[in-house]
Amino acid sequence: MRRITLTVVLGCGLVLGVQEQAAAAVCVTPDPRPCAGVRGCSFGGDPDALYVTVKAQNKKQALLRADKAVANLRKAKVKPRVVDVIARAGKKRVRSKTYKLPGKHWRYSYAKSCWVVR
Repeated sequence: MRRITLTVVLGCGLVLGVQEQAAAAVCVTPDPRPCAGVRGCSFGGDPDALYVTVKAQNKKQALLRADKAVANLRKAKVKPRVVDVIARAGKKRVRSKTYKLPGKHWRYSYAKSCWVVR
């Protein structure tokens, strides 16, 4: 009798626990905006691991634009986990740096086949 009761209680607990986790992780549409207000900027990659390329005519301007793109990502409520920033002055690469941003991130859920925020 104890085994049956224990099995029923654990079964109910697992079912309720799975439902709570499923309700907590809702599918979202990732919308990173590193290039808002930054000229000569382009980005790509996954919402989890993003790359940003900034182009300018001189080194100083390229570095300022790269810093502004990173600041845009730091201000966001949900961030990519890893950001690679490449600043170019003409054809010369001025900065190539990887940032790991703290906070909430987009992650791909293979169970739901969509992006979730964790």
